[in-house]
Amino acid sequence: MNGLFHRGAQNGLFVGLYLTLLSWVIVMAVDSTLMNLLALALLVLIPPGCYVMLRRTFVLEEGKSLISGLWLEGIISFICGSLIYALIAYAYLRFLNPEFIPDQVRQTIKIYEEMNDDQAREVVSLLKQIEKNNAYPTPQQIVMQLGLFITFIGSILSLLTASFLKIRGLRKK
Repeated sequence: MNGLFHRGAQNGLFVGLYLTLLSWVIVMAVDSTLMNLLALALLVLIPPGCYVMLRRTFVLEEGKSLISGLWLEGIISFICGSLIYALIAYAYLRFLNPEFIPDQVRQTIKIYEEMNDDQAREVVSLLKQIEKNNAYPTPQQIVMQLGLFITFIGSILSLLTASFLKIRGLRKK
């Protein structure tokens, strides 16, 4: 029988690869309606995926799992997944496409310049200052923020899923 940390790490491999695929689809969605729909579908499938991961443990432990144990397994899964995702995203942003961030800023400027709105003009002004001063966020900063975000959302999702599994499991008895 695998331990909680081992299962979390195994799940984390899947989570990391899934998040990498999701990010790739989101980047491609800028130019494609089909990719937008696929990105939305992939986002919507994250909670059911978390349910499947944690339910496997719940069934393996014959419904005797504690909420805290399931929650911790989910947190570990998302931490490991975010580390895998961060490594791949960092390699992409740093080595494969170092112009990605400046390109995104330029595209955002173009989009907001077309809007006739005071807030849009403020955004354009800020982005042009970033561009002028070459003050783009670094790949490390972006990856760190995404990793923390993934871990935070994964923790909340795991707690909700673990609670749901435990409550649902108790009702069946």
